[in-house]
Amino acid sequence: MTPGTGRNLTVHRFGRQGARPKVYIHAALHADELPATMVVHHLMPMLETAEAEGRIKGEIIVVPVANPIGLNQNLGSYFSGRFDLSTRENYNRNFPADWNVVADAVRDRLTHDAEANVSLIRDAAYAYVAEQKPASELDALRWKLLELSVDADYVLDLHCAATALVYLMIYKDCLDIGGCELSADIGSRASFLIDWYPDKRTFMTTTASLWSRVREAVPELPVPQGLMSCVVEYRGRLDVSDALGRPDAENLLRFLMRRGVVEGRFDPPPQALCAPVPVSHMVLVTAPAGGVVVYNKMLGEPIKAGDVVCEIINPLDPDTARARTPVHAPVDGIVFDTRNDHLARPGSVVYRMCSDQPQDRRVDQAPQDD
Repeated sequence: MTPGTGRNLTVHRFGRQGARPKVYIHAALHADELPATMVVHHLMPMLETAEAEGRIKGEIIVVPVANPIGLNQNLGSYFSGRFDLSTRENYNRNFPADWNVVADAVRDRLTHDAEANVSLIRDAAYAYVAEQKPASELDALRWKLLELSVDADYVLDLHCAATALVYLMIYKDCLDIGGCELSADIGSRASFLIDWYPDKRTFMTTTASLWSRVREAVPELPVPQGLMSCVVEYRGRLDVSDALGRPDAENLLRFLMRRGVVEGRFDPPPQALCAPVPVSHMVLVTAPAGGVVVYNKMLGEPIKAGDVVCEIINPLDPDTARARTPVHAPVDGIVFDTRNDHLARPGSVVYRMCSDQPQDRRVDQAPQDD
């Protein structure tokens, strides 16, 4: 930090330190994505009640605002919390951990005991992260978030998109250790299996890919996926309300109960609203022209290939028919995310779809709001 300034990362802890399962939850890593802060706001009193009643069997760490740097970026009343203004880096990219160091540290100590291997890897990863000496304010934040989360069983990175449905992105190796249950419990309308490693180095892929890296280093030994890591997208930036936040928090609490972190009676698993699919089912549709975007289809509405999902209007053209450029759906599926600024430049993403089928063209960039 610059002289005369400082930052505080507020951390709430529930349960007993070192107990299992350990859960790490944070909101607003992109500091201008505030719907998730409402989920955490309602979740914490529920956890306080559970703790007072002795029902928390594991350890739960909650960080209501994961990015105090971005929360302070207000320029002329414009709140900009997605990119660090000093480095121009996306706050959810370039997490600096090099898991090769951990793989090398444990390589000769792993055995055929899978449970012991998990414990060993967690300890080594935590030690590696805790000993780092960050050279900048931004890296200090990144290392602190990793220190809090790297040895967890479950990591939930809560975000939002522009204008969107609730959807989920989960690391590909985590589906069978809670991914399907989480997708159903939160009412996800689209759930994608992510395998970006190591190119984007998002928080989610960094925390989860530790285990992939160690497995690659010692393929002959059992190295289970010791951590379930995911991104939950809580609708759009304007969806900040008690009416949405409380039920979302209740859904998360039900998931924690289902996974044995919190003791209590819970309803049977809800009917899943979608099946998790590879990220190749995600389609980013870009603007063929610049102008004002108007949408003809509702979020979640079934779409057929060829449907006009939106039109881009050139407001300078007096010919109202000629001024409109239709944007057709390239595939069948649903639209789960649209722009909230209604202004498109040629080549910018105007909506995202979840397709019924995998697409030949692999999405070659991380989603805009992951």
